[in-house]
Amino acid sequence: MEEKQQKQDFGRIAPADVSLSHGKQPDDSPVPGRNGLSSRQTGLGLALFVIAAIVIFFLPDWIPPKPLPSDQSATTVTSSREAAVPGTSGGGVQQAVAPWSQAQQARLRQDSQEILAQMLEKHEALQQHGVQQWAGEEYRQAMQLADSGDGAYRSQDFQQAVDWYQQALAAFQHLLDRVNPLYEEMMQKGAAALAAHRTEEALRAFGLALDIRPADTLATKGLSRASTLDEVMRLITAGNKYRTRNELAKARQSYQQALALDSEASVAQRKLAETNQRIGEENFNAVMSEAYMALDSEQLEKAEQAFARAVKLMPKASAASTALAETRNRITSERISDLLQKAGELEIGEQWVEATGQYDAALSLDENLLSARQGKQRAADRAEFDQQLKYALARPARLANQAVYTEVQQLKQLATSIPDPGQRLQKQIGELSALLRQSRIPVRVQFVSDGATHVTLYKEKVLGRFTNTELSLIPGSYVAVGTRQGYRDVRVEFKLSAGNPLNRIAVKCEEPVNQR
Repeated sequence: MEEKQQKQDFGRIAPADVSLSHGKQPDDSPVPGRNGLSSRQTGLGLALFVIAAIVIFFLPDWIPPKPLPSDQSATTVTSSREAAVPGTSGGGVQQAVAPWSQAQQARLRQDSQEILAQMLEKHEALQQHGVQQWAGEEYRQAMQLADSGDGAYRSQDFQQAVDWYQQALAAFQHLLDRVNPLYEEMMQKGAAALAAHRTEEALRAFGLALDIRPADTLATKGLSRASTLDEVMRLITAGNKYRTRNELAKARQSYQQALALDSEASVAQRKLAETNQRIGEENFNAVMSEAYMALDSEQLEKAEQAFARAVKLMPKASAASTALAETRNRITSERISDLLQKAGELEIGEQWVEATGQYDAALSLDENLLSARQGKQRAADRAEFDQQLKYALARPARLANQAVYTEVQQLKQLATSIPDPGQRLQKQIGELSALLRQSRIPVRVQFVSDGATHVTLYKEKVLGRFTNTELSLIPGSYVAVGTRQGYRDVRVEFKLSAGNPLNRIAVKCEEPVNQR
């Protein structure tokens, strides 16, 4: 009776019949999307996976076991070796589960749950790396191992479930270990295919690399280059044909268009560099020809400009730099020659200051030019001497002073000693000689006074009191002073020039001094 009551009270709770994997085996038919699964299918698979885990992991714990009858506080339990797993004995009576066996089952179930959690994480990572695109069969086999584990788990054979799950976990890990090496391999294959101009192979390699790493910049760039490879090669071929016909401008344009599509296309880069070099050489040769033609026609300035352009086009071309230096030397030599010729003409015209300027300009081009140094010194000396002559001629009254007279005489002697004097110097010598002669010819001067003023002619003589008197004085500047008792002194300055007699120099003291 008690056994019957136990059968009624202890109803067995069976695990839900769900799969721990994605619900069903993935078929081998093509699936839309680069990763082999549409976003809806991938999301549905993951959702089923999570639901299965919840049902198996947590649902059995949420349903409490039936309580034992109050009058049955203990049950005779066989030893752990004899205890039977849940089921029926040979006599058809359900046996009680031994605590040790129950604990082992619980531990195995926990182990399977922990392994399954790792499997979920690695499975999600594999999905993100597009595993079905590069390991479809291995992935299917790994999922079969997971399904087998699910079956064992549902039948509460937790030991077998752990074994299957561990194998599935190892298979998932093996696939994850292949991700990075496979990515590197595909990138290398893609690069090699680009270099060999194998478009389809490059597209496949970079496409698979992008499946493995969907957001990868390098793979995206490689796929983009592969997608334009055919057009890039077409443009390069067109450029090659233009180069063969020496249509270099069109060839350059084709190569530039190819590089606009793929800036890393090495063939286009090399062809463009070669074409630019040929264009540069042709431009260089044309400019050099222009320069030499100008040089032959003595158009030195034009030749210099052309050679300078040639040097700018090809800085390392020694022919252009040498020709430019020689042309500039010729230009400099001709400029110096012109300056020296002009300076000589100015010397002949006795334009000494201007001649000095021309010599200075020549020395600025070649500071070691001896003829220019000597010419500058000669012109500067004559310019200074010319200034002295001008000064003496402009101030004849100074000759009344004996020291000045002597100085001017020496200046005249020096002027007459200069060989081959020009017309200007000869004229200056003549004018100076006349001034020297005239400076010693006396000039008659008449003085008048009031007979009461005492008159003195400074540096000459005392005239005393008079009403009228005459003197003969050499040309120059003079001062007469008059004094008178009770009157203010007077001072009279006058200047005598050769050939111009002065009449009536009046010296009178007429302003009385106030006396108190």
